[in-house]
Amino acid sequence: MSNKAFLSFFAVLSLIAFVSGYWMESQALDKVRRVIQEPSFVKEGLLAYYPLDGNASDATGRGNHGTMHGPPDSVKDRFGSSKAALFFDGRYDFITFDHNNTVRIPDPNQCSVAFWIKKDESSKGTVMQLFGDILQEEGGVPPVKSYLGVRDGGVVVDWHTHSNNSLFGKLTPDNDGWNHLAVVFAEGKEGLQEGRLVVTMYLNGQKFPDKSNPMSTPLFETEKVKKVFILGRQCVSPSEFRGTLDDVRIYSRSLSELEIENLYEHEKYRE
Repeated sequence: MSNKAFLSFFAVLSLIAFVSGYWMESQALDKVRRVIQEPSFVKEGLLAYYPLDGNASDATGRGNHGTMHGPPDSVKDRFGSSKAALFFDGRYDFITFDHNNTVRIPDPNQCSVAFWIKKDESSKGTVMQLFGDILQEEGGVPPVKSYLGVRDGGVVVDWHTHSNNSLFGKLTPDNDGWNHLAVVFAEGKEGLQEGRLVVTMYLNGQKFPDKSNPMSTPLFETEKVKKVFILGRQCVSPSEFRGTLDDVRIYSRSLSELEIENLYEHEKYRE
């Protein structure tokens, strides 16, 4: 081989090595970027956290475990991990927390709920009930006070409040259909919202772009409202949920807009 040919061959090998090294480094950096450290606020006021990894166990260590009925099927989560999310079939799959007093939200006018839901053409029904008036163990069936439902094949989600007002928003098909939803309840402090309950719904870290979001409604009467948390249906009109849920978090405080955005970013890239 001539010197010229040898130098050309060496140059090609060097270029291949450089490109390969650059690609490997970029992949490594990309992987590092995907690991977002859990923000410090995530555990502040966290009343219960349900990863739904094949069960209804509370991962906070508080013991706020649920009872699965049906039960829902264990399926892949948004990262492709097996048995890391729950699919509710829309017939008799739901989770109750009736006999666990500690899971009840202290003040329904200051709380938040966040979770992941997968958009699907067959999705429908009540995703969760959050409040009621009478506890089942106190001798009655609680009328529905506040719940979230999904309709139109998983395209529209709507949050109903105790005053019969509703918030609406559309799920997106991005990220294999997985969407992060959060609803924040907070007592208004200024203007027309002062002394009223302000309910704000977020999709994938951002407010739903709707003129009615946030919604202003009368405050809950805290001495009457009890915690009746159910996943997958309502307590009065069943309307069982059909669809997939993951990583349900319940907070006993009102998360800020920035916290919602950071929680979404953390959970989106935490694998």
